[in-house]
Amino acid sequence: MRYILYLSETEDPLEIAKTMRIKVLQWTGIPISVGLGPTKTLAKLANRLAKKNHSGCLTISQDDYELIASVEIEGVWGVGRRLGHKLRRAGVSNALNLMRASSKTARKNMEKDLMVFMENCKWNWKRYTRLQKYI
Repeated sequence: MRYILYLSETEDPLEIAKTMRIKVLQWTGIPISVGLGPTKTLAKLANRLAKKNHSGCLTISQDDYELIASVEIEGVWGVGRRLGHKLRRAGVSNALNLMRASSKTARKNMEKDLMVFMENCKWNWKRYTRLQKYI
């Protein structure tokens, strides 16, 4: 389960994250990881890296190129195996490549998936309405 907290008004968000991690472990016995970032996607990325590195808490910014580059394209929130394969063919192999990719490249590879999804939805909707007539 994931929770999103907005800590932009606090003086030291990392200290709050560490305290939160300790309290949850004390109260429940469950170790958690906390990722902090300026966007939801970067916070999820930081959370994944904190789990992977066993550090527990991690802060990431848009300028942490080395950390961002260490994440394979399929590890980015919202990119699955199929879309990852298409993006790899377009030369986008990690999160940093995706961040730097032109919007034209991203649009070219992602809009087709959206169109297929929409067509499937229309087909299922037509099929559903046809079935409703017989019920």
